[in-house]
Amino acid sequence: MQLLNATEAKFQLNLQSNHLIILLGLGYSAEEETYKRLLNPKEWDTVRYLKLFNTHLQPSRALFKGAIPRKLCGYIDLGRQFLNRRAVDRIARDFGEVDALFLGNYLEEWELYMRHFPHVLKHKSLYLIDDGTDVLKINEERRRKPSVTDSRVNPRPSGAWPRIKRSLRRALIDWQVQEAEKVIFFTAYEFQVRPGDRIIKNSYSRLRQRTTENNQSGDIFFLGQCLSEDGYLTRQAYLSSLEKVKAQCENRPIVYLPHPRETESLLSEIRTRIKWPIKRLDVPVEWHLSRGGSWPSRIASFFCSALPNCAAIFGDKIKITAFRIQRRDFLKWPDFVDAVYDKFAAWRIEGSAIEVVQL
Repeated sequence: MQLLNATEAKFQLNLQSNHLIILLGLGYSAEEETYKRLLNPKEWDTVRYLKLFNTHLQPSRALFKGAIPRKLCGYIDLGRQFLNRRAVDRIARDFGEVDALFLGNYLEEWELYMRHFPHVLKHKSLYLIDDGTDVLKINEERRRKPSVTDSRVNPRPSGAWPRIKRSLRRALIDWQVQEAEKVIFFTAYEFQVRPGDRIIKNSYSRLRQRTTENNQSGDIFFLGQCLSEDGYLTRQAYLSSLEKVKAQCENRPIVYLPHPRETESLLSEIRTRIKWPIKRLDVPVEWHLSRGGSWPSRIASFFCSALPNCAAIFGDKIKITAFRIQRRDFLKWPDFVDAVYDKFAAWRIEGSAIEVVQL
């Protein structure tokens, strides 16, 4: 998703001398070979892959007869974080200074290497591109803060040695995560930003230009989400919601397109309990449908960010449906989910619309 939107930004804003940095090794299924299927290297002046270490090592029972102390794991994590920080800082030094810096995700307390990069790479403008519906959370985080803050600042330590250690950590190890004073959202969504921020609309014009209309198969593509894996719902609530979708669709042919992080055990239950065929895509659904082949008659999901993307790209050529899960089923963030559904219901761009159906 970040790559798709970075490419759209380059095209729509007519940017020159464009350099792409792709992070690897963070536990996601999409690694270098997947990106190479999506990339056209000729569209970029340089493409660099940066592999970061996991810094959340857990003690292993398989080593040292189960006696790796947590303190040792902490030292290993510290060493890995030092290497991560050094690698990111080195790339920033290589570029020196840029006109515009585009970041893939700016969530607080999440992908902190993204928040660090603007502090070590001089830039004139900072852009945030969509990484799904997280952009709505990012904007709300910023609106809650009237000015630049650092939510991770700790009280000043007493004593010379603790102050020295803290200075060394700040200089060599910890990510710098202070909030940027102002950003530009390059986004497919509409929302109110705080003073100083602004929005440039992502219309997906590049992908729309490359898309040719195809015959429709009559199938419904249902886009899976990691709602049980990410703690929004219990697994049973997620499966129960899929059963309600099936009933609403009156047994019309539905193909389930899983999210890359959905577990095989969940997919096995969907096959046996919901009785939907599973089709794994090697690229995002937006890319898949623009490359040719037959289109589904409808694309459906719960509150997946691909729904507004597909509405913007394909207009009224493919029906888009968001099935609204009952609020009481959510274990966390029901207000955020309600806000997403409300934005879907109000979606009107290039003649497209998203139908929201209550389960």
